Amino acid sequence: MGKRGVWIIGHGSSNPRWLDYVDQMIAKLESPSPIVLSFLEKAEGRLIEDGIRQLRGFGIKEVFVIPLFVSSGSTHIAEIQEILSQYRQEFTFIFGSCMNDHPLVVQHIIDQAKELSDNCNQESLLMIAHGSDEDDFQQKWKEILESLTKQIKEKTNFLRVDYATFLPNTILKRLEGLKNTSKQILIVPLFLSKGIFTEERIPAMIQWYPVKYNGKAYLPNDWITEWIQEQIDQYYVKE
Repeated sequence: MGKRGVWIIGHGSSNPRWLDYVDQMIAKLESPSPIVLSFLEKAEGRLIEDGIRQLRGFGIKEVFVIPLFVSSGSTHIAEIQEILSQYRQEFTFIFGSCMNDHPLVVQHIIDQAKELSDNCNQESLLMIAHGSDEDDFQQKWKEILESLTKQIKEKTNFLRVDYATFLPNTILKRLEGLKNTSKQILIVPLFLSKGIFTEERIPAMIQWYPVKYNGKAYLPNDWITEWIQEQIDQYYVKE
């Protein structure tokens, strides 16, 4: 086994504040070997090719890759895997998991819903996610969202707990199904950071319904650092 290292790969953003959030989060991590942070796009000088150069500079051969993504149903995961396949003769890549239905994600959603809630017994919770229009990835999204729904139902007393996606677009259908049985619908977005979906597209879809929504994304939150640290710790325990 060669020298090991951790490589965190995110989507990237043209918003410097988003990159700052991620940098601050990574700075809190503890690892016995180097941690490299790269992005798929929108981060000049910090792309995957730049990350490869950093790994070489550290002399790393076995790389634990943590995808900084909400769901393994994201097509970007396959995109990252395809790019890294070009370097498999030089490195051994071991992939960690996306956030998916991790207990920390469940707690985040519950916390966001409680922040919006006035009386959970008269309210429904609707999670809104990106989704995918490609069958295999859509199935992964479905499994993750159904797991989140089940866990949240078990831990809360909302009238109903449901989910909707942009791809395929099921948002209006879900809102129509909830509006007649709920005094209020609490909307929690399942997006890593604020952006066009949380600030424009979701508000446009929900504006005519009895909803409460604050647009808060996963970042910035300390639980994401905890989620990454847990994966790093588990990786090194396997020595």
